Amino acid sequence: MTSSLHLIRYTKLCDWAALRRALEKALPEHLEVRDEYGMLALHWAATEKNIPVGMLDVLLDLYPDGAKVLSTAGYLPLHLAIMAGASMARVQRYIAAYPQGITTVAPSGHSAFELWETKIRLDTRTLKRGEGLHSAQSALVWGKAMISDLLKVTPQSPSLRRRRGDLLSRAESASALPITLTDDPVREWDWLDVQRRLTLHGPEVARERDDRGRLLLHGASRAPIEIFDAILRANPLAVRAKTRSGLLPLHMAVRQHASPRRLQRLLDAYPGSLYEETYNGDTPLEWADRVLLDPMALDVLRKGQRSPLHKPSTD
Repeated sequence: MTSSLHLIRYTKLCDWAALRRALEKALPEHLEVRDEYGMLALHWAATEKNIPVGMLDVLLDLYPDGAKVLSTAGYLPLHLAIMAGASMARVQRYIAAYPQGITTVAPSGHSAFELWETKIRLDTRTLKRGEGLHSAQSALVWGKAMISDLLKVTPQSPSLRRRRGDLLSRAESASALPITLTDDPVREWDWLDVQRRLTLHGPEVARERDDRGRLLLHGASRAPIEIFDAILRANPLAVRAKTRSGLLPLHMAVRQHASPRRLQRLLDAYPGSLYEETYNGDTPLEWADRVLLDPMALDVLRKGQRSPLHKPSTD
């Protein structure tokens, strides 16, 4: 896979840490490359309503004209951001980059404001899971719009293929981007199944580790809050457990852009976790800088750092 397409891949995976490292070496040429659906990294970023604002700013600063690009299916990044339910602060950034986007009509026939008024939200998870799967193309992801309506592939003429190849070559010659991650990837659990297993089998479920040494709590920042709390109650010592890469649940929560409430729960359960390092020597606060953590969530960590109860013992 080319370095340019890695930007799209990291964005689709919401691997903000890897994307940030890649963008540090990126040039506008990298951001100009589209995937088979005619989508830029910015289009995929727009499908994530909670993309870190700082990350969105970097994408737009590097290639502001990306806000003008229509996907093969006819969507601007602005359309996708509104459909996904992005905050007004995020939507305004797309508008600032391309004010005419307000009057550009989406394939559904809606203007940007009309998309906002529908209150229908894009099912981003289903869109990504069904991408490329023939059997899933009829899955509904936005009102009556199917995956095949949002992700369209059109045959490319030889001239278009050459142009795309030229863009890839220019991007490749500009710089080499990192292609591997040494830390633990985020794992997705079926949280309803987890809740059922906790009910049937009790705390033992919360003590089970996978092949990377991860407990349920390591991924629970994406679980509904009641399941998150149930996992923490079932195994309160999990806040001190490290994966094989040395990651505590707090490290993983930061990486997953957990809510301030979840971060506070983890800090209250183990104040010292704020100072624990991974095997690469990173504390949760250092990870927060890497992934451009939301300011409110970052404030929870910084307040914890200032609290005398959270300072490590000097004994």
